[in-house]
Amino acid sequence: MEKKGFKWQMCVGAVFMIIIIISLFLPSMSISGEKYLKTAVQINKYAKDEDSKTAKKAQVDKKVIDKYKENTSKWDDKVKEFDDKIDKKDKGSSISQIMLVKWLFTADDEIDDIEGITKKAGEKKSGSKSAQNTGILSAQKASAKVKKSSKKSTKKSTKKTTTKKKSSKSKNKAKKSTAKKSTSTKKSAKKLSDSDVKNVFKIMAILLLIPALLAVASLIVIAVTGKTNQIMMIATGAVTIVVRLIYSFMIPGMIWDKIDDYVKSITLVDARLFDIDGVGKYAVSKIMSNCTGAGVYVTLVAGVFLIVAGILFMTALKPEMEKEESEEEWDFPIPPIPPQPINPQYPYDPPMPPQHDDGKNQIFTPPTPNPDGYVGEDGKHYMTGMPPEDFVSENYAGDMTVAGEDIGTGAEPEPVGYKPTPGMIPKSGCLYGMEGEYSSSELVMNDGDEVILGRDPKCATLVFSYPKISRRHCGIRYNGTEQRYYVIDYSSNGIEFSDGTKAIKGQYVSVAPGTILYMAGRHEAIKLG
Repeated sequence: MEKKGFKWQMCVGAVFMIIIIISLFLPSMSISGEKYLKTAVQINKYAKDEDSKTAKKAQVDKKVIDKYKENTSKWDDKVKEFDDKIDKKDKGSSISQIMLVKWLFTADDEIDDIEGITKKAGEKKSGSKSAQNTGILSAQKASAKVKKSSKKSTKKSTKKTTTKKKSSKSKNKAKKSTAKKSTSTKKSAKKLSDSDVKNVFKIMAILLLIPALLAVASLIVIAVTGKTNQIMMIATGAVTIVVRLIYSFMIPGMIWDKIDDYVKSITLVDARLFDIDGVGKYAVSKIMSNCTGAGVYVTLVAGVFLIVAGILFMTALKPEMEKEESEEEWDFPIPPIPPQPINPQYPYDPPMPPQHDDGKNQIFTPPTPNPDGYVGEDGKHYMTGMPPEDFVSENYAGDMTVAGEDIGTGAEPEPVGYKPTPGMIPKSGCLYGMEGEYSSSELVMNDGDEVILGRDPKCATLVFSYPKISRRHCGIRYNGTEQRYYVIDYSSNGIEFSDGTKAIKGQYVSVAPGTILYMAGRHEAIKLG
């Protein structure tokens, strides 16, 4: 969890996610007469650089490059002409990203109505690549034939008196044949809607939607978890940038590959220029880039900021951990011991913790030591019947039995005043460092000792520097009588044991010797020996 009152990292990530979503409704394409005229001049210059001979035949300098220079009267007049056409046909020059997505998904016959495109004919003649679109060229050829026939008829008119009537009839026939040819040529013109460019349009629409959808998913994760998800921030920003790169560098080539056999020329770009290798792709790329709207740039900036912020939030500006281990919040009181039946012979009959035959970990509240010690009213030890001074003297050794049961073996004598736990002579425990800062180290624990693990030296016995370790992470108490450990979790990251179980926050858990305790995602490992 992030520190309370320190949620600005999460807010920053959420803001940039929302900006990406809002950019769907900002202009994605902004078309104007000035932008198109600038694009046409750039295409002609590119064609001239690639193939000067073909460009010279197309007279690119005379018709476009030298004719339309910025801040000239011809430039201004042409820009105004284009703007009038755009306003009249499209009723506006900008289209939002969401509207563009809708059009790309549904575009069909309206592709053929795109302004400024001259389409190729459906049938090619004598292996020529270029063909007629509107029948104008065929009409010119037909009229030329009419003129020739009329000249011949004029020469014959000096010899025959009826040539005028015949020539007029021939003209009428020629006109009819021209009209028929023109009509047939129009019918044979190719349609862009028959090409596979519609599939490319659908890919474009999906690419435009991906960043916004990923941003929505990231916002949902932030709202549900209440945490800054740096990985999703970086992923959303990276995908946004990659999508724009694909859109700018791969899509133009894909579009031209699909329409190459359908498009003859475009306004101010001669058909012969498209025979030059690379001009078609360059033309599509320049039209898309020059007509890019503000929404695209907003999306790109948001994507870059998400990547930078995500990296910073994982390193230099990483959110501080909430003070979950503070005394006020995690100082769990030990539940009181329930009343126990008192043995009339011995004033203290300590309750034993619940045990299971399978030896698995269980919740346990350690008993409070008897303040009066373990000496009965008769002044003798209540289990051995021996005076205290004999029980702790150096002369005592050997097996200890109570009610005919073996309860342990004699051990080295303890100092005078030592009061062993009832039931057996306590043995010391040990903590072994397996992984992390205390690797290959050990700490001996006596009966009743509790060791606190954490980052804060004010409250921790074993002090760690790893940031995912809480200030007061956990406590380990050793019970020498049972030869078991009792672990309590104070942290927010949790504690895992080697048998797959986890400690319960705020409650002691009985753990058998040999169990390994993992903290901070197994960065730190302590074996209970």
